[in-house]
Amino acid sequence: MKRKAILMLGGFILVVAFVLGVWRTQTASAKNTTLKEILFPKNPAPQVVQATATISPEKPTATPTVFPEGMQNPPTRESLVAMVGVEQMKKNEIIVEDIKKLTQQAENIYLYAGWIHSTTKTEGFPSTASTLPDGSPVPTAWTTDIWLLLDKDGCVVQGINIQDTGSPITSEVSKYENGVWTNLTLEISFDTKNKSYCPIDGVLEKAINDKDIVELTLDDGIFREENVKIFTVIERTNKPLEIAKTGNFVNGSVLKYYISINTGLVIGMEQYDISPDEKYILVQRSITILDEKIEQPPTEVLDYLK
Repeated sequence: MKRKAILMLGGFILVVAFVLGVWRTQTASAKNTTLKEILFPKNPAPQVVQATATISPEKPTATPTVFPEGMQNPPTRESLVAMVGVEQMKKNEIIVEDIKKLTQQAENIYLYAGWIHSTTKTEGFPSTASTLPDGSPVPTAWTTDIWLLLDKDGCVVQGINIQDTGSPITSEVSKYENGVWTNLTLEISFDTKNKSYCPIDGVLEKAINDKDIVELTLDDGIFREENVKIFTVIERTNKPLEIAKTGNFVNGSVLKYYISINTGLVIGMEQYDISPDEKYILVQRSITILDEKIEQPPTEVLDYLK
């Protein structure tokens, strides 16, 4: 059970930064405008919602399932991903076991009851500019600070996540308690349905869940002057997939996790698109600049839990 807290200190923080980054903006279009008002205006213009994915060069021939009424479901992951062969599956099994052994090092250092704190810097490299509903640009860089209170089993009891874009208007704060993550800025919540929130369920669980679908590799390397194991997840599509009707197509994606050999912690993460000519195009990079055990967070941080 204690193993299940490593990710929150390393990979989880990086994953959160990747997922929540699309909500960021560098500037506000009007004074006293909040991020919630920008993303969810009270009187939005009528929009036609289309949840479709475009595949080239052929169009689907099967009759699409419609849910809800009038909305075409996007293709399932299984229908898009090029499955790996038996030999690669065997290699993946070995790599998963190596990842388990590597992360055991971090348990003795960090996984005991008390508070942990981590700081991560994230930078995006979009191929095209993106904007929020009010026309504000989506930012390409932010800093994430996360404080987590672990129980004796290494699972999270409480947590505070602050993502700073450099602007008090567009930065966000989230908290975790009683099994619920709540974005205090946007006033939206995610209920984990009383499931134990155990941090290892990110990097390692992704490897375990996807080992029969994707290609896994594990190599020696150096990241920011530190010896690391580079854990790479390569997922290829059956056909080129268009990104949000931009005219840009990808043949898959790559995630690279940089795991410290000294501590077993994930200290960096990179996301790439695979271009049709098999080039890796960097999309986003996150770097953990601080991991520490602390007595408790600053008072101003704890106040978010009240």
